[in-house]
Amino acid sequence: MASSQSAAASSSPRANPRAEYYPLWRHVTKLQRCGGGGSWEWRCNLCNNTYKGSYPRVKAHLLHGGGQGISGCTKTVDPLARRAYQREQDEADDTKRRHDDLTQVPSNIEPRIVAEARKRRAGHTQQHEQPAPKNTRGPGASPSVQDSRIARLVNVQAREEKKPTER
Repeated sequence: MASSQSAAASSSPRANPRAEYYPLWRHVTKLQRCGGGGSWEWRCNLCNNTYKGSYPRVKAHLLHGGGQGISGCTKTVDPLARRAYQREQDEADDTKRRHDDLTQVPSNIEPRIVAEARKRRAGHTQQHEQPAPKNTRGPGASPSVQDSRIARLVNVQAREEKKPTER
């Protein structure tokens, strides 16, 4: 009994922020890690049978879902008992869907802009570690126009090269 409580504690949302997406892990005891992906050797807390696999197999076992090569739990044969586990899974699916909807990027935004924004967000701490651009105009001078982000976006250098030919 103590091992099932420790398994429930180890899969709490505080220990793993994504644990709320996988509520049925709370009903099994993880025994040891297996090779590959999220595979575990685990024991069902209801029927005490031991299996190997990842979350889809736990879900198939408790909810009697097919296609995972695992037998359904003998303690969740009753549809009323199974409905409680299905409700937990449905709530987790809704939570995950809402989170995914909030993190979706609108399709009308150019992929290059999205990629740059993600890089900036990921490298936010690294930006402070980069050395400042060299100031080539002497002490106390401000950085050249070409060093600024806006200048790079509007391609100031290309415009300056075109000006002499236009005259």
